[in-house]
Amino acid sequence: MKFKPVSLSLLLLMLACTQAAGQSNLSTVGNDIEFAPFIHIDENNRSISAVDSATDEEKLMMAQLAFHQQDLGRLAALETRLSGHTLESYVTNWSLITQANLGFLNANLKTKHDEFLKTHQGEYIEERFRTDWLASTAPVLFEENRWKEFQKQRKALVWNADEPIFRCWDIYHRLEKAKKKELPELVAEAQRLFKNAQIGDLAVCQKAAQTMTRRVPSSAFPLLLTLIEQNRINRANTVLATLQKQRGFPIKEARMALNQTAKWYNRYGKNAAKRDKRVALIGLYRLSRTNIKQAAHVAQALQPRLTSSERASVWGRIGYVAALDHLPETLSWYAKGGPNVCSGVYSINSNRCIEWRARTALREERWKTLDGLIKAMPKTLSIQPNWIYWRGRALAKLGQKQKAEQLWKQIPDVRSFYGKLAAEELGKSILYSPRASEKIDTARIKALDNNIGLKRAQAFYDLGMNNFGHREWNWQLRGKEAKDLLTMAHWAKDKALLHRMINTAERVRSLPVAHELLYPRPYLPLIERYSQQAQISKDWVYGLIRQESRFIVTARSTVGANGLMQIMPTTAQWVANKIAMDDYDAERIYDVDTNLHLGTAYLRLLLDRLDDNIVLATAGYNAGPHRSFTWRASLAKTVEGAIFVETIPFNETRTYVQNVLANTIEYSQTSGEAIGSLKKILGTIAPKPVTSKDTI
Repeated sequence: MKFKPVSLSLLLLMLACTQAAGQSNLSTVGNDIEFAPFIHIDENNRSISAVDSATDEEKLMMAQLAFHQQDLGRLAALETRLSGHTLESYVTNWSLITQANLGFLNANLKTKHDEFLKTHQGEYIEERFRTDWLASTAPVLFEENRWKEFQKQRKALVWNADEPIFRCWDIYHRLEKAKKKELPELVAEAQRLFKNAQIGDLAVCQKAAQTMTRRVPSSAFPLLLTLIEQNRINRANTVLATLQKQRGFPIKEARMALNQTAKWYNRYGKNAAKRDKRVALIGLYRLSRTNIKQAAHVAQALQPRLTSSERASVWGRIGYVAALDHLPETLSWYAKGGPNVCSGVYSINSNRCIEWRARTALREERWKTLDGLIKAMPKTLSIQPNWIYWRGRALAKLGQKQKAEQLWKQIPDVRSFYGKLAAEELGKSILYSPRASEKIDTARIKALDNNIGLKRAQAFYDLGMNNFGHREWNWQLRGKEAKDLLTMAHWAKDKALLHRMINTAERVRSLPVAHELLYPRPYLPLIERYSQQAQISKDWVYGLIRQESRFIVTARSTVGANGLMQIMPTTAQWVANKIAMDDYDAERIYDVDTNLHLGTAYLRLLLDRLDDNIVLATAGYNAGPHRSFTWRASLAKTVEGAIFVETIPFNETRTYVQNVLANTIEYSQTSGEAIGSLKKILGTIAPKPVTSKDTI
């Protein structure tokens, strides 16, 4: 299928619609608008009278747009014209949910609801429809006190029963109906729920929070600190207003601490020991985002007045922020929180707080301290491959090599970053080399052509609506045995769905998987050409693309990165100017040749500015080169590359660098230039101050 690029004016319209959908009062879950970058719909060709002249692909895009505009008339016209299409059930879904949103909850609609579920029983579209229907009708079920019906519908969901919107409806209902003696336990549950950053922006979650603070006024202050820590200051001001009803609460100073924090610190912070403790904590938590040393000063002044649980929260927060900034005071600040630091009454990211204490000890190479901190972690953390590996390293440094080797043997997946490091420590090969891949009968693969879920997934991928396709595909993976997964991976290969081939093959552990299913090499002539032109390793380019886009040409990230190498539009234009690509325009960013040319050129520019260091350049490609400069400058001494990577402050970038480098090693074994040491690639990284020349 050949697609024409979307016009810029229509793209702007689509983005506006996306923003409008995000700001609407609709309660539907998961109806994220996703327009295919290669579908062209003339912006003057959207009236119902013009529908018949559109292609089926354009009609589907029109239907999705009509859904987000809640245009029932247009949806009805499009639903009729798409009858028999592979994706017609989605248009029907959108039409039925729109009717529910518009309040047409009559017997006729209920009949259509029941028929839809019966027709699509067991399919992903059933889960999608149940989810959207429940989210749409939950307000009615609440108002009409039909909560058993809500619970029944929620229980029928396979994937989405614990979506934030349903968790909030559940807690909202229980908070409204609970007897007084039930409230303490319920409030504790609600407070844990509201610490989830995904929760805060949903209207029903805010209603639940308001009910909680109304029924239990003492719950307002912990909620306030949670909102401050999440940087939801507008909502924090709303909660703060409820505190002025409490006798003796200095609301004027509290507002200053929340909204004019620097002014509050200059006037009151230096004498925080004498201020109202609650106000001082408001100021402290606000300062933890803007001036961590001032926050530590306030915490020290409050120390005698804090409970042990408050100390654990406050110093955990300060230690965590300091750890992300690699400050030398980090471990001493953590220690002030006591044995339960990170798990106090006001803590919201306990696991991250705990892990960053360990990462600080690692960065400072305090091996005995690191061993103790990993041992003290909750088991869910301590059994993660990174902490198994680093505890092994700590034990080896402390002279307990045999125990270290026992730990490293617990990381058998040599395809992973830490699997490779562990294998190298044990003197084993770091390359994944199946002796013989499992053979799959071609008839078994061909039979999947009749799978409606896979057909819908492929239709969405053809449209460039990748997120919709992923959901359909992943639904088919549920409960599958290894051989079934491998069969699906081969089917994906035959359909040129390399991204699904990789993701599905990665799930297979009990059978040998062909290397080409995990690490394909499409576009080889182009990648060789542009890698040689940029004087960079083609294996690195492959490793990066596999992580960035999984070879989806139409890939587009939530922040706007595009194409195989996921290049931001501004970066693409900048690189085009640097390499004198005079004929570049924004609509060419998805062109494979252009995308590879720009992406490889950008990698070369990064290497040139970052001392030819592949670790720093890979991190810079993901997080921006200025951050690589800053992270390198924050080092107190030269460290192993593995330590540098583990202590990258951004979770996404840390995982990204690990995966790209592990991929690079695997690609190297099929290029005739096999890399035998991950440690050698990682090397060491020395501190270097950021200068005025460190821009790109």
